[in-house]
Amino acid sequence: MGKIKRTNDKINKKNSKENNKGKTQKGRKRNKKKIRLKIILTATFLIFFFLVGLFLFRWGQNGWGWQGFLMTIFGHSSSTVYDLGRVNVLIIGSDDGDQADTVLLASYDPRMQEIAMLSIPRDTFIGEDINRAAPRDRINSVGKNPEAIMAAVEEITGLEIHFYVSIEIDAFIELVDEIGGVDFYVPIDMNYYDPCQDLLIDLRAGQQRLNGAQAEQLVRFRNSNTGVTFDYEYGTYDYGRMRTGRDFILATMQQTLRPENILRIRGILDVMYGRVTTNVSLATARDYIPYVINFNDLTILSNQLPGESKIPNGSWVFIHDPEETAIMVREMFFTFEDRETVEDS
Repeated sequence: MGKIKRTNDKINKKNSKENNKGKTQKGRKRNKKKIRLKIILTATFLIFFFLVGLFLFRWGQNGWGWQGFLMTIFGHSSSTVYDLGRVNVLIIGSDDGDQADTVLLASYDPRMQEIAMLSIPRDTFIGEDINRAAPRDRINSVGKNPEAIMAAVEEITGLEIHFYVSIEIDAFIELVDEIGGVDFYVPIDMNYYDPCQDLLIDLRAGQQRLNGAQAEQLVRFRNSNTGVTFDYEYGTYDYGRMRTGRDFILATMQQTLRPENILRIRGILDVMYGRVTTNVSLATARDYIPYVINFNDLTILSNQLPGESKIPNGSWVFIHDPEETAIMVREMFFTFEDRETVEDS
């Protein structure tokens, strides 16, 4: 019996050692897992804090504020702006018809922080013989073809136009509503009714916030039913309409580019989707956005194509003045260095 007992004790001790050994191995494995997990978490936190620190460092280099924030997100440095050139963009506004209602040449120089806007009258003559001028010879006669309008404006101004943006009036109206309206000074009382177009314009002069429907009335007004229009100094009839349009576009840009509207970017994109035709790539837009966001710091040049309206062949057309146009283009769209080069040549 004693011998059997000693044998059982040996077996129990052996089993106990094996169990302890198994527990020790499992414990070591758990410890190794814990150590690996701690290493991974520590490395993750270190990388995270390093990236946050690097982002804050670059943000500080680019300048605290929304501009510096966007520059940092897009991978820009303080020297990036010097690599960006002036960009010329043709803005085309159209209604439900087949013709462009608004033609506007806009230019932005991020280095000089300068925006230039030149209105091109929709009746601008682009034909070959002024004595045979007909409606088909107006710039809006080419329809909504952005490339054709670009070619015509390049011929008139001598400028290379890099991009175009064609926007429908409905999208413009919805954009104004999406950003909560636009604060604008209406220059005169605007009263007009056209039953054929089902168009009613009823605005009072003065500073006010315009919604989308009121914005449409504003940019379409030329004169009242009794012939009352803008004063001569402001620009009468179509000239006044173009000036009001330029001023309102600038006001809309200024109020759209406010930092708080970043939260509305989804709604803004939804408004624009499908109703804006453009050849501006996302990469190009991304490069310029951080600089144009400081809208209040921009120098703004605004004017209309020089020339006069005539009826040479029974059709009302606008004939631009080539010499005055060349001078205006140089003053509005060239940098100081380019102006000096052109003047020397």
